[in-house]
Amino acid sequence: MAGCLLSEGVAGTKEKPLVVWNRTGSKCTALKDKFPDKVIEVKDSAKDVVESCGVTYSMLSTPDASRAVFDAADGVLAGVAEGRSIVDCATLAEADMQRMNEAVVAKGGVSCYVFVNAFLFASAIAAFAYGYNCVCECIVPESTKTHINQFCKFISRNVSHMNSRFLEAPVSGSKGPAATGALIFLCAGNKAVFDEIVDSALAAMGKASHYFGSEVGYGTRAKLVVNSLMGSMLAAFGEGLALAESVGLDGSKMVEVIGQGAIQSPVFGLKGPKMLVKDHAPNFPLKHASKDMTLASAMAKKAGVEFSVNNQAESLFRKATEDKELNVADEDFSAVFELIHKESTSEYSRKRKAE
Repeated sequence: MAGCLLSEGVAGTKEKPLVVWNRTGSKCTALKDKFPDKVIEVKDSAKDVVESCGVTYSMLSTPDASRAVFDAADGVLAGVAEGRSIVDCATLAEADMQRMNEAVVAKGGVSCYVFVNAFLFASAIAAFAYGYNCVCECIVPESTKTHINQFCKFISRNVSHMNSRFLEAPVSGSKGPAATGALIFLCAGNKAVFDEIVDSALAAMGKASHYFGSEVGYGTRAKLVVNSLMGSMLAAFGEGLALAESVGLDGSKMVEVIGQGAIQSPVFGLKGPKMLVKDHAPNFPLKHASKDMTLASAMAKKAGVEFSVNNQAESLFRKATEDKELNVADEDFSAVFELIHKESTSEYSRKRKAE
């Protein structure tokens, strides 16, 4: 994602440097080495990044990691002040996103009163333009009321830039789309932030961006619907391939057949050939897919929705993630296929497990 911002010229210049921090410092070094002609500033903490930037994008792998980085003494929240915007791209629980939104917004309140004379009025406009928060309370002379009204309208149009703002923007897409700028952003929260970045940063990092409204949590809901469906599809696909091979059908031929009909899917076409040869090099790790499906199951239960197909798939993903013998938690989510074969008793599955 950072590479896309650099490649598309959104950041990486002297005027607009890309400011980065990562829990694994070597990744920042690798980014600088890959883009030696770009201006990249590496900071010592998430707090330092937020303090240095108008808009900060955060992408962390799990709720625990996100919480640790957000709440740390040198974390994201510690750097938030007026005029700072946080765009969180992780897949978390809805409550996690809402908590972060409330914390960010709470640190950026702005108070505006009225001004006593033309000199103070002009000074306030100048200070406002330079980003300072001016608070003066006094009686307004009749002669300045028109100007004050005009200034208040100016504030109403621009004051959101002085507040700290939050946008949730979880992404649909894994390692490949992230590298090629083909992610899909599922956003909710501050509309002004969305409007400011949708045609620049989000366009550089993704192929589509959707706004689900001002209430934080709706982006997360959309992401969990997408990922739960994807997980259920892959689990069913894995069972289908295991059945095909166990009754003597050629797995590669069946992947081809499936790709030619109404049930064709890019997921099946990309994952199928690799699954057959036990190639589960990670694009979307199994442990993260399992986490998302668990979150989706909880969301469905809270909403009162019958979700048994997903819940069964979620059970498969969880068991595969926790299986120490298989040891595939860090492999691609297609590795759930190995659990399907492990729990199957067909002759083909027994032979495959012995290989």
